[in-house]
Amino acid sequence: AVLVLLAGQAAGGTHPRLLLSPADLPRLRYACGVATDYDVANGGRPGSHVLEFQALRSHSLGRLGDDPLPGEIGAVAFLHLIEPADPLAAQRLGLIERTLRRPGPSLLSNLEMVIALDWCWADLPPDARRTFITNLAQSAGPLTAADSPLDHLVFREKLAALAAAALVDEEDESSASWGRMRRVILDAANEYFRNTFPKFLEWRGLAPTSPTAGPNEENDAALAVEIAGLALGADAWQEFGPRVGRWLEHYVFASFAHPALQHAFIRDDGTDAPLSPAPRWDELHPLTAHLIALRSGDSAAGFVARRVEQRLRGTAAEPLALPWQWVPIVFDLADVPRCDFSRLPLARNFGGAVVFRSAAGKSETGVWIEAGQPFLRRGQHFDAGHFLIYSGGHLTVSGGDDICLEAVPAKNGEQRLGHSPRPFEFEQYFASAIAHNCLVLQGLLRTERWYGLPYQPLAGQRLIEGTCVDFAGDLDGNPRQTARQIAYGQNADVAYLALDLLPAYESRLASAYTREFLFLDGRALLVVDRLRGAAQSDPTCVVHIPARPTMDGSELATAEQIAGEGPDAGIWRADQAAWLRWADGDGVAYMTSLLPNPRKLWVGGGPAKSMTVPQGPHAGRVYSGGDPAGFENLIQPAAKRNPQNAWFRLGQPTVLGSGFAQHAHWGRIEIAPAQKANVCLFATLFFIEAGRRQTPPVSTELDERELRIKFADAQLATVALRLDDQPGVTVTRPDGTEWKSPSSVEIDARLVEEQ
Repeated sequence: AVLVLLAGQAAGGTHPRLLLSPADLPRLRYACGVATDYDVANGGRPGSHVLEFQALRSHSLGRLGDDPLPGEIGAVAFLHLIEPADPLAAQRLGLIERTLRRPGPSLLSNLEMVIALDWCWADLPPDARRTFITNLAQSAGPLTAADSPLDHLVFREKLAALAAAALVDEEDESSASWGRMRRVILDAANEYFRNTFPKFLEWRGLAPTSPTAGPNEENDAALAVEIAGLALGADAWQEFGPRVGRWLEHYVFASFAHPALQHAFIRDDGTDAPLSPAPRWDELHPLTAHLIALRSGDSAAGFVARRVEQRLRGTAAEPLALPWQWVPIVFDLADVPRCDFSRLPLARNFGGAVVFRSAAGKSETGVWIEAGQPFLRRGQHFDAGHFLIYSGGHLTVSGGDDICLEAVPAKNGEQRLGHSPRPFEFEQYFASAIAHNCLVLQGLLRTERWYGLPYQPLAGQRLIEGTCVDFAGDLDGNPRQTARQIAYGQNADVAYLALDLLPAYESRLASAYTREFLFLDGRALLVVDRLRGAAQSDPTCVVHIPARPTMDGSELATAEQIAGEGPDAGIWRADQAAWLRWADGDGVAYMTSLLPNPRKLWVGGGPAKSMTVPQGPHAGRVYSGGDPAGFENLIQPAAKRNPQNAWFRLGQPTVLGSGFAQHAHWGRIEIAPAQKANVCLFATLFFIEAGRRQTPPVSTELDERELRIKFADAQLATVALRLDDQPGVTVTRPDGTEWKSPSSVEIDARLVEEQ
């Protein structure tokens, strides 16, 4: 379908129109227990939201002065809609009017103000209405092709201006100046939602660009679709709902029972990793899940919306939730399906990311894979092909934390590289491929610059700057492309993904590069890298770990230490190690490098000392910032002479989210071929088991054509891996049946819904 501008979608002067309509008011009053003469045949449940409505009324009694909190203007506007003749109506309208007239910044979103304006339009002074919408339109301006929905502050203001233009027509405001501004904004929106916005949705996929940015991205997109429908006179949810409706699935697949994993997969920038699109009761985040669930009917959105609703009702623990009690009243989810969390599939493809996870339960395991999301926003990392393993703890992690604006001299902090007295941009390491579970490629390349500074880490993935402002053309061949999915699929107890990662790397470092993931029985993960043109790029497979490992049941100290002055920190050469084992929380991971053969193996890390924030609002928080003589955050591979360690110190930070220092990071394991070759294969096997044994029940066989991995456990299968540069694996189950990995990207089935 093509969205086109249709004038006169609703009768002139009709209000409310944003989020609800006049036809909804009898149902809402009936649900709030205010009206008793509503025809039940039209839908709605008598008194179904009396408790929320009464809680909202009680809260607003003491909050009719100045300086309203987020949600409170929407709350009083909703109360006025339900009870326009209430004795407090004049005070409620007075609060809205004063807020409309107030210039300058505030805690409130202008879009919340537009909602209140729409809901109470006829009862507000015309001059207050006119001044607000004119100032908003002039300051925000129309949407342009260069406006990224990922530029939250700018995009949100332009959405507010568009909402005002859609809601306030010439019958509402007859001035010629408003008419001209309104037409410019609506015409621009027509172009934007026909071209730029659909391309953005296609490129971004279903996963957020980071857990911290996710709530803003999801809220902005949901409201953009809602407002586009008003502005363009089309069913925007029918057009965009199939994509935006699934944007909350990642919260479901990142949900684990273990207390150490009560957060999303921690990746990219930011220091928050919430399991909800409403991590705080601010802006319009509390609307996101309910709006998406009700408009799209998506079962994962319904599941997440119920989670938000449970927190809304827990008002004793979260007093700032009280002003948002109107959300579950307006967006009644009684008929919205919820996905059955106990019957989630083994894998889910979010486009830019793929998640593998075992069934819900005590021993559940989750794997997050960066599967080709383009570089669309400043702050994303150079981590195509990176993966995280969570099971009872954080078993593979990434290096560093996002402290670029916190560990600064103005806040008594510092960022350094080794013993150098000069400042170092820790973000260079934190964002680099070498800080992630990626293949690091090196070469005799020119010194690169990133945001004007020499880029010091050795990693090989291309440096990209800034937020995307051009969504024209195809993604294939675009400089912001980082990977391409070749194949994906699942069957019962096995899931598979193959990626073409060549777009992420400097073109001179390889001529072909694929990475495959095979997830078996929820306990084994095989990662296979096939690289062509590797002779000059010194490929190194990097795996970051949370704790010091053991080797074949022995302490690390039994290996040859080639760097470091003591047993607590250094680099150890461990070419002969068959299995490495480490633990975090209640989880245990075993890792073996099956290919290349022969190969070199290094273990580097430590001392990973715990430190405490000394001052400020976060005083007492514990973190590990690295050490000048440490090996936690090396910016070069261990094979380099005297690799340097990135580190930081916090003094008086002001913004540290709940995801900051959420997982430990001790160091990393590095694997490289012992001999140079044009074609290089890496096969790295991880076995997840919360047990005490030092090596898992796995054996391998290698001939000229295949590597075969056999699991002694009767529940697991035999995996055959080709030894050329063509991706593909064959799994033979204990009963003799075979499963061959798919050769294309298969479409996921709908999630099973609760009965």
